[in-house]
Amino acid sequence: MPTTFVIYIGLLLIVATVVWSYWYERRMTRLRPPAGEMHEGPYGQMHAIHRGKDVKTGKAPMVLIHGSTTNALDMDIDLAGRLEAEREVFMPDRPGHGFSARPKDGWRLDV
Repeated sequence: MPTTFVIYIGLLLIVATVVWSYWYERRMTRLRPPAGEMHEGPYGQMHAIHRGKDVKTGKAPMVLIHGSTTNALDMDIDLAGRLEAEREVFMPDRPGHGFSARPKDGWRLDV
């Protein structure tokens, strides 16, 4: 009997964690919606922030790619703000990060 009880408690905790995670993710999305635009691509939807669209200085646009544990907002905090006065800046959420969809091989940078 005690073993069965421990198994039921474990399953209940797993279900509660999944439900809480789903609820929390939906709540955070409502509180902090995407900062950029959603684009449809071959691997699903991709979120990207685009700054400095109207800058006409002749300098080449820049693409800022975030690290593996963050999202595009990481680049938008400080770096993009300084660059957007002089050039166009494009900051995509890598697949599986931020608001971008996660394809099965989304961990690869070339995807």
